[in-house]
Amino acid sequence: MPPPRLPRQCVYLALLAPLSVASASLPSAASSCADFDFSALAPSPGAAEALLEPVQFAMQTGLLQPQLEQLLQQQFSTEVVDWQVSPHFRWPVDYSLQAPSWHELLERLLKPYQLSITLHPNKSATVRYAGLAGARL
Repeated sequence: MPPPRLPRQCVYLALLAPLSVASASLPSAASSCADFDFSALAPSPGAAEALLEPVQFAMQTGLLQPQLEQLLQQQFSTEVVDWQVSPHFRWPVDYSLQAPSWHELLERLLKPYQLSITLHPNKSATVRYAGLAGARL
C-alpha cells in the first residue's frame, strides 16, 4: 500500500513555516543596529558645484585616433591605448564637445562611430567596435 499523500497546500505550509519564524525574528535583531549617517554621503558645497560644471574638449578636423588618445591621456591618465579599430576614422570639422562629465563626453564622441572604450586600472584603454565590447576573444 502506498504512503498517504498530503495535499499540496499542507506541504507548502510545512516548507514555509520555518521561513516565517525566521523572518519574524529578524526585525528585533535589526533594531539593535546603529542608524546610518546619511549626511556623510552629501558632497561638500565645492564638490557639488564642480559636478554641475560642464566639461569641454576641442576637436579639430583630422584623424580621430590621435585626438582620442590625447583626451584619454589628459583626462583619464591613460598611458597605453590598444586601438582595435580602423585607424582611418576622421573627425569632420573643428568643434568643441561639451558634456556634464568626462565619461559622458567620451560616450558622445564615440557613439557616432559605433565604438566603445574600456578603461583599465593599469592606465591602459581598449578601443573596440561597439558590437564587440562584450565579446570574449
